[in-house]
Amino acid sequence: MATTLAASCPSPPLLRPMSLLPRLRLGLSLPLRRRALTAVAAAAVRQDAATWTQAPLSLVAPASADASLFHVSVDVSDAPDLAVSYTLPGQYLQLRVPASEKPSFLAIASPPSFASSCGEFQFLVKRVPGSTADLLCELGRGDVVELSAVMGKGFQVERISPPDAFPAVLIFATGSGISPIRSLIESGFNANERSDVRLYYGARNLQRMAYQDRFKDWESTGVRVIPVLSQPDEKWSGERGYVQAAFSRTKEILNPLLTGAVLCGHKQMAEEVTSELVADGVAFSPCHVLLVAGRHLMGNTACAPSAAGSGGSIKVIGSDGGFEEYVHSVRAAELMVENPGEFVCDAHHLSVGCRIPGLVADEELERRRLYFLLPLDLLFSVLTEDEMAALSCRASTATKKRGVAKNFGRRILPVLSDFCLFPAEAKRVSETTGSVKRMSTQRSWKPALDTIEEVP
Repeated sequence: MATTLAASCPSPPLLRPMSLLPRLRLGLSLPLRRRALTAVAAAAVRQDAATWTQAPLSLVAPASADASLFHVSVDVSDAPDLAVSYTLPGQYLQLRVPASEKPSFLAIASPPSFASSCGEFQFLVKRVPGSTADLLCELGRGDVVELSAVMGKGFQVERISPPDAFPAVLIFATGSGISPIRSLIESGFNANERSDVRLYYGARNLQRMAYQDRFKDWESTGVRVIPVLSQPDEKWSGERGYVQAAFSRTKEILNPLLTGAVLCGHKQMAEEVTSELVADGVAFSPCHVLLVAGRHLMGNTACAPSAAGSGGSIKVIGSDGGFEEYVHSVRAAELMVENPGEFVCDAHHLSVGCRIPGLVADEELERRRLYFLLPLDLLFSVLTEDEMAALSCRASTATKKRGVAKNFGRRILPVLSDFCLFPAEAKRVSETTGSVKRMSTQRSWKPALDTIEEVP
């Protein structure tokens, strides 16, 4: 049953790009580099100019006491086709501002009914200095931005229907991950007809927690809100620590087979909560009841080592060296939502001396393949030997840490074989070690120049 919040039109109260390595510009002049970057940033998602819709901002205001989060509303009343194309909570779009050529991926926070009846998209934007989101938060009412088409499959709420068949739904969110959760709650999924619907919502403190003014309305629809603060002041008497720890202390899952879950937010939270749910017997399959969001916004989740089926999994290595594995279908845009300023690259298409390609936003990643998340300033630039070596060693280190089969590197990274895949070539890699270390001194990861053994 849809909530009353979604039916009315009340006045409403995603990151700094990370570079893999400092680029060697190969003699391009600054104007040429800027023009090239502008062109390839657009090409990264292959959005034709005709697909962008101009719309004015109707609100830009702090959403948290410390102004780390902002409410941003866009008036789409003059674009009814765009407004009605938003049909499911959890969908998202790209937003461009005049001062930046790079679009930002944003999950829509308001419910679909609000867009169709009131002609407005509402967002919760995390402000990060130097990002497109930061520029957006500097704008004001009446300033014009550009919106892409609405994308994504949204939350597949039918997996937990009817409510009497799935009486328990557990929801987990951290930081700005509460944005699509708001859309889900206010769209209505018959929470008041279920016996146990809980929202664990984590933030550093109350000054960084958005939507506090909506908690009572959410609870009136049947959702029990449990705020969890990791660094509260001495007056706080609620749950302390991290969301996953709070859930572990009070999980009380009566029947795992009749329990659904929605996760949206920090990667570590999603992984640890997922492990807890799987260990307790909550179904972990697209044909059952698990809904996952955030970095896994459109119904995916980083899988446990035993979760990958015979069809293989999708493996993604982030800019920070983190390793994620997906057993369900995932599109490039879903990863870019949580990684603004970055694009997805298929490792099979990397070759020294050639330009680095990117996947289109709606392109699905393939199973049994490895992908990298890379900063946009590398898109269509020429890949150097040092960068190839660093990427190869990042893949080696990440896959070894997650216990991936030793021959995975050979199958997935054939183009990297000149650098880290064969012991005989280790000397060649070592010759680049000095320059790689010098170029990566400002990075949080350090390339480990290990070899990946080739086995039959």
